[in-house]
Amino acid sequence: MQIPVNDTHFFIGFPVLIGLALDTYMRYKKTGNISTLYISLGSLFLGLGSFFWAVPSLFTSDPKTLSYFTLVADSFQALFFLMLWLLAIRAFFSTNKLLKIFMYIFVYSITFASILQSTYRTVISPYTTYIVELSSNTYDIVFKDTTYYYFFAAINSISLILLGVYFLRNANSSTSSSQRTRIKAMSLIFILGSLVFIAVPAVPFGTNINLEDRTISIIYVIVLIVLLISTMSRVLNRKKTIPRIPS
Repeated sequence: MQIPVNDTHFFIGFPVLIGLALDTYMRYKKTGNISTLYISLGSLFLGLGSFFWAVPSLFTSDPKTLSYFTLVADSFQALFFLMLWLLAIRAFFSTNKLLKIFMYIFVYSITFASILQSTYRTVISPYTTYIVELSSNTYDIVFKDTTYYYFFAAINSISLILLGVYFLRNANSSTSSSQRTRIKAMSLIFILGSLVFIAVPAVPFGTNINLEDRTISIIYVIVLIVLLISTMSRVLNRKKTIPRIPS
């Protein structure tokens, strides 16, 4: 069986992000905080995107089929960024009504334009997603992205920076040490995520593929740690609330 050696972050990201989506959704059901719902939905969308970027390559090497799945994944990524933007608007622009309206128009326009450019890039021949065999046991999924893709990705990465700053600024407001650690970790995730879209594409060709894989893999490891902290905290709190049975 061949292994997609430079695309392991997709296979790591799918279960980790689905886990984060479920964890944050449970928190939303408990608190009713709409911001938590945005993070849950964003995690779900990016997790599904990771699935459709990578898993089809295990079953087919047809460029047309892979490109169509890339369109599905890119659309989920656009929805992921939409959730982040909605959260950023709530955090930074909620008090100014006119600016808030402008940001909504801007964000939905960027989302539509991102999906539109992905459609043009993926459904028209020559197809831009294909498999390159590296050895008898390894292969690489190649995504031929355009300048427009990097342009929209750079714009969307601003939402990551804004949320990284927002979470870092509010980390110490929590009275729980585990919650403070969780918020700081989320801040680091957003800041590192912005580097993937801004700094990594600037690295000279030939090194950026492995660098991107490793950077995103590190982000997912941090997400996994956040999930473990959240799960342990929930279990400990549950134990505290269970009444003792008198002997």
